[in-house]
Amino acid sequence: MINQVNTYRAIGVILIFLYHCVYCFGTYNDLKIHWHVQALTSLMWSGVNLFFIASGFINGKNFIFCKNIRQFIIKRIARIVPLYFLFIFIGIIFSLKENNFFYSENYDIFIPLFFLSGMDFINQNIGPAYFSITWSLSVEIQLYILTVFILLIKTTTTKLLIFCSIFLLSLIAPYLDKDISHFGFIMHIDEYLAGVFIRYIFENKISFNSKIFQCIHFEYYWIVIPFLTYLLRSDLNLGNAMFDNILLLFYTSLFYFILKLDFVKSKFLNTIGVNCYFIYLFHMVIFYGICCTFKYFHLLGHSMLSVLISFFLTLFLSVLSMKYFENPSRLGLIKILSNTKWLN
Repeated sequence: MINQVNTYRAIGVILIFLYHCVYCFGTYNDLKIHWHVQALTSLMWSGVNLFFIASGFINGKNFIFCKNIRQFIIKRIARIVPLYFLFIFIGIIFSLKENNFFYSENYDIFIPLFFLSGMDFINQNIGPAYFSITWSLSVEIQLYILTVFILLIKTTTTKLLIFCSIFLLSLIAPYLDKDISHFGFIMHIDEYLAGVFIRYIFENKISFNSKIFQCIHFEYYWIVIPFLTYLLRSDLNLGNAMFDNILLLFYTSLFYFILKLDFVKSKFLNTIGVNCYFIYLFHMVIFYGICCTFKYFHLLGHSMLSVLISFFLTLFLSVLSMKYFENPSRLGLIKILSNTKWLN
């Protein structure tokens, strides 16, 4: 099942990579069909939603089998912290030179340092391009904290009731107050809990044999919804509650489809999925470096060429990072934290 999850995460990180490197940097401008590419990549920001669904699916096993809470905390810290703070450290070093990619005058570096980047998108300065992507890690940490609180509940019925209540509230709340969608936690808790729900379905081998589900073909929505979204694009956009629900249905259906049919056997996609954390954190700065290098040496070439080079360079560096930094640091931190008394 882990291969399917990695394939799903690979799709998410590829969408985000294209959104940032093609849409945000405007590398579609010199294409003859530039407006088509612009329209297509403008929606790829939603690739981050796949990460929250996959995260809910992975951590959903803890909800179902009530794994040791202490071990859950230790493993999450060991996975997130080393690479994240390496990313922050690099950003601080380059921000001292006041380069616009790393530095903005009114940005407080303590915001990403304490995982606060995703608290409020509207009233909070999410900073220069380099630090802007830290918001998702902030939301992820908040979701982990929620997971810990739910795991502390011993009664299964109570736990299930709270779980369902939070999920329904997260779906309804944006319709009641548009301003509530400013907060990253509220925007993405429904995706995280949807991932948990899918995990529950697969762990308990629940099959939808009723005539209703057979007629609906839940897992085939991933084909229909892109067309529906395209037709409604003038009315539905980022921050729209209905659009958020459509994306939730789209990506959960895609995930269910991948898990159920097990049709993807690509080692390449699996490699991308395994290393998606590094790719997500560092892809923009690597692309920025490639663009600056091309400009400095007056290298000719299509701007989309820099996107392709950046992707494979990022993937290559992610493999090295996993082997020589992430895995050793994760195992070392697990060992240290396992012997720490305050976590006992």
